[in-house]
Amino acid sequence: MSIVVQGGSALVYVSDEANRDDVVTRVKKAFAGVEGVGKVVGPDEFAEYGIGDSRRDPRAPDMLIEAKLGYYFGDTAAGGKFEHKGSHGHDSHLPDLHATFVAWGKGIKPGTKLGEIDNRSVAPTIAKLLGIEMPNVEGKPLTESLAE
Repeated sequence: MSIVVQGGSALVYVSDEANRDDVVTRVKKAFAGVEGVGKVVGPDEFAEYGIGDSRRDPRAPDMLIEAKLGYYFGDTAAGGKFEHKGSHGHDSHLPDLHATFVAWGKGIKPGTKLGEIDNRSVAPTIAKLLGIEMPNVEGKPLTESLAE
């Protein structure tokens, strides 16, 4: 098993394919109730996080461990505790971690209120402003904010 740490998230890759489901179950159980762990996400929940299924995508993790807000995974943690600092890589479903998006300037319609947007739509919006094609991306341009 290998673990890739990204601040508030840890991506878990299970190398024992024959026992993958058992390993995932044991890891979930091991992290249940651990101080600093907010959630352990298994492959059955990956779609809502935009993560590929490891059974079809060999680059996808087998599970995701999310730190609680205010915690992150670090290499200096002692005794199984997590560091308590700000970081990136936390659960995108936490409302406190939603970012602000502001667009201003040539090509932007003044006064447009978009509400909550998908972060994957920022690059396609910028590309549309620049006249660049972005095929095969998951987001779409925020056309309601663009001037005619």
